[in-house]
Amino acid sequence: MKKILQLIIVVIACSVNAQIIPLKLEEKIEISPLIVEGKIINQNAYLTETSIYTNYTLQVTNVLKGNLADNLITLKEIGGTVGNKKLVTCPSNDYNQDESAIFFLEKIENENVYQASFFGQSTVSLENISEEELAMIYKNLGYKQVNKNSNSQKSSAINSTITSINPTTVNAGVGETITITGTGFGATGPTSAIKVWTKFANNPSQMKSHSAAYNYVSWSDTQIVFKVPSDAGTGQIWVGSGSSHATSAQVVTIATSVRDNANVFNSAISPISLPALQNQGIQFVLNTNFTNTDAINRTNEALQQWQCETKIDFTLNQTATTTNTNNVNDGLSVLYFDASMSSSTFGVTLTTLDACSTTGRWYVTDVDLAMNGNTNFNFTLNPTGAGQIDFYSVLLHELGHVRNLGHVLNGSQVMYPSIGAATDKRTLHPNDIIGGNLVQNDSNTNQVCGKPLMVDASCPQQLTYVPDDAFEQKLINLGYDVAPLDDYVPTANINTVTNLTINGDPITDLTGIEDFTSLENFTIKYTNVTNLDLSNNIALIKINCPSNIISNLNINGLSNLTELILFDNNISNIDLSTNTALTKFNGGYNPYTTLDFSNCTNLEWIGSPSGSLSSVNLTGVTLLKEVYLNNNQLTSVDVSNNSNLFWLDVKNNIISSINLLNTAALQYCYVNNNQLSSIDVSGNVNLIALDCSTNNLSSLDVSSCSSLLNFYCAYNQLTSLDINNNSLLQFFNANDNLLNSLLLTNATSLINLNLSNNQLTNLDLSNSANLYLVDLSNNSLTALNIKNGNNTYINSIAFNTTNNSSLTCIEVDNASYSTTNWANIDATTSFSEDCSTLNIIDIDFNEIKLYPNPTTNIVNISSNRNNSDFKFKLYDLNGRLIHTGDFKTSKNINVNHLKSGVYLLKIYNSTQNQIVKFIKN
Repeated sequence: MKKILQLIIVVIACSVNAQIIPLKLEEKIEISPLIVEGKIINQNAYLTETSIYTNYTLQVTNVLKGNLADNLITLKEIGGTVGNKKLVTCPSNDYNQDESAIFFLEKIENENVYQASFFGQSTVSLENISEEELAMIYKNLGYKQVNKNSNSQKSSAINSTITSINPTTVNAGVGETITITGTGFGATGPTSAIKVWTKFANNPSQMKSHSAAYNYVSWSDTQIVFKVPSDAGTGQIWVGSGSSHATSAQVVTIATSVRDNANVFNSAISPISLPALQNQGIQFVLNTNFTNTDAINRTNEALQQWQCETKIDFTLNQTATTTNTNNVNDGLSVLYFDASMSSSTFGVTLTTLDACSTTGRWYVTDVDLAMNGNTNFNFTLNPTGAGQIDFYSVLLHELGHVRNLGHVLNGSQVMYPSIGAATDKRTLHPNDIIGGNLVQNDSNTNQVCGKPLMVDASCPQQLTYVPDDAFEQKLINLGYDVAPLDDYVPTANINTVTNLTINGDPITDLTGIEDFTSLENFTIKYTNVTNLDLSNNIALIKINCPSNIISNLNINGLSNLTELILFDNNISNIDLSTNTALTKFNGGYNPYTTLDFSNCTNLEWIGSPSGSLSSVNLTGVTLLKEVYLNNNQLTSVDVSNNSNLFWLDVKNNIISSINLLNTAALQYCYVNNNQLSSIDVSGNVNLIALDCSTNNLSSLDVSSCSSLLNFYCAYNQLTSLDINNNSLLQFFNANDNLLNSLLLTNATSLINLNLSNNQLTNLDLSNSANLYLVDLSNNSLTALNIKNGNNTYINSIAFNTTNNSSLTCIEVDNASYSTTNWANIDATTSFSEDCSTLNIIDIDFNEIKLYPNPTTNIVNISSNRNNSDFKFKLYDLNGRLIHTGDFKTSKNINVNHLKSGVYLLKIYNSTQNQIVKFIKN
């Protein structure tokens, strides 16, 4: 059972009622300058001009660390009771008189007295310390003695037994009793050696001894009737000392209750009333050292939160300040920073009480609240970072003490006694609200000593904190706020907004966006925002936040989100695990290295190009249709589970393997500029476009891709390709491979063809009537037929057959047209409408004729001019001179001994020359 409420119990002791960070024994030993064993033997409270202090006389039996001349020293603590005035500090050190303990102390400067080194953590009872803890203390201090039972201050062993507990379920702190039956309890009690202890199983460190006589109705050797304490929990009862005790076999549940009836209390513990202190409630005034603007804003918000939840009239006077701190006589409730506070304590509540002379009931007259002036507080509402303590959480806790609420055992709640770094507790638990309302009901109905009753306060207009002036100005421009800039916007003006667009505004902080709770469509771009937390905007359907400098994006819990656009930011990590409705993700130009879409089962479109992506998980995304992950650092891609995929773009990565199994719906596939050595597209029968250029492919089978229109496989190591089944092919680039043959007779739809930089020897394009671009440069062509009936459609600049030295004839529609328009050919290449036989070549107005061409044995040269002196030289295509000669009217040249091929015959005289090609069969 959790200890939920502990109302109006701060009268007698408040040992840990504040926000602290628990210190380990090793830390206490290292920090504290003086550590002693001893016990408190006397105490005396006194009133100064401004405060109440208590001096405790400590009898020292052993000095464990430091130097001490006297065995009797004085401990000074703020707080105590003098007559009808009481000052309670939360936390305070719970000194039990006559109980042996270890004390962690330090000397007060300029005074001959000492004080606790740590608020609420400066004593370790020797009656409930474990052997291990005591051994740790002695070991760290260099002592060999670790047996606590042999220590001179320890109680001797007892011979008690507990046979029964009745009842086992009781209510905390309302006068109910537990009867403990057994033996060996002693005739009288409690004593320093034997008393009742409660130890809660759900919080073993919460072990408490009950040594005051008023805790008991009766005591005998066989039966103890024990008043149930105010601490709620579930655990066991001890009888004895901490080191030697009897333990109940039965588990006792002490349930939470509210102490609101004065009649159930012993006269020594009267309940507290909380009348109106200032106006109709409590109005805090700031000390002159409380100047941090963010701290003041958080204070207003925390006061408002308690007021809206529990109706108390909590306000902050911002028109006046005071130099006072915890003056018990000033009638002011002061909020201040205290730089002298222990580093392990973050806040302290100081409550001044007076006792009514007629009823004896204590009532609050003054509440001061101190915050540690040296703590590294997070004063914003942003998530608290490492090494920081959340100011708002601590303040909310301390205001709970102002409401007379005590601690709970649930570590996640505001009223838990400790808080760690990087922890935020900003929401009141329902039981805090119940307790606060109960106190409020008592405060506005039960008048004490003629003091004014509190009046219920209505919740003021709820305001949303918007610290960024540019953001607030934007909201003013949109009509959601009015000037002047004051860091707040009425929440009611924004919590119904469904669409919000921010474009180009100089905003750096979007605090306040969390209260746009109805927001469905949010656009923000071209701002300086680095942190975007939209986790509270659960109605969001579309987020469009491109071109900012966002580095942190929180969209956890947005289960309605269908579209997320966040490209061109600085996001290094993104969690999409809760965005199950997402259908479109556009997140390129970000530095994140991994993307996990496995929970985004409705996703259809992914775009994340030009980033640092090295891995992507598409498992389970069965509805996925389009993927754009080009220009990243991916090494592999598996889309075998994405059977609806029709567009895949992963070009410009470092992919060495890709799995396209079960992707028969794929129509567009771009895997160019990777490191693939193989790719299997045999199952992709619906492919329309395939670009696998610039990889390490040595073979490729596209025979099953009969719908292929665009096919690019340039810059690979392909030696052959079969595209006979690709009759629809329009754009085909296979340049820069090792192709030596290619059959294109069925490629009747070709428009653009680039086969440059291969090893092709012949090519027939006569069936490709739609050709527009033809690049066949840098091959080994000897024959080319491009007579397709539509040569005039071919772009004159885009036709290129250069660097094909063996290509002498290109068969075309019209040799004259091609000669005039297609200039990108070799000097040894000519156009003909029929390259199967070359006509007699006329030289210089039919004076010279060469025939037959082609020839097998003899080439005949003849001239119509008499008495002309001609010479000739015969070359092969490598420029090697084979034969020379001369003639006047005719000449028969025997070429029977030459190999088949193309040869050049240069015929010239003193005034002219001509080079003629002929073919030797």
